[in-house]
Amino acid sequence: LGGAGNYFALGALANWRVIAGTVPEAGNAADSGWSSSHAVTGSYTVSFPVAFDATPIVVVTLVDPLNDDNTICVRGVGQAGFTVVIKDITGGGTTAQDSAFNFVALGPRS
Repeated sequence: LGGAGNYFALGALANWRVIAGTVPEAGNAADSGWSSSHAVTGSYTVSFPVAFDATPIVVVTLVDPLNDDNTICVRGVGQAGFTVVIKDITGGGTTAQDSAFNFVALGPRS
């Protein structure tokens, strides 16, 4: 694909736009199509400078968390980004904790 053969297509039944990345524990990062910020322990925001045409599907996974019992949750998914909340499960509840994570966002391409 592309005039110089420099683009590759995702093998799918739908015409997807895909953005994927790794957000470091420190939180502030950027790559092609996304940037991230981290202002509060355990909370990260990933933004898409060029918004999706519709709300994307977002999948996240922890990378080397400090504890094996950490949880990760995606919140507020919208066309321009999403928030990730990471917590450590403790004896009586949960405590916010920082950790690196991977993400994949898929949305329809116009």
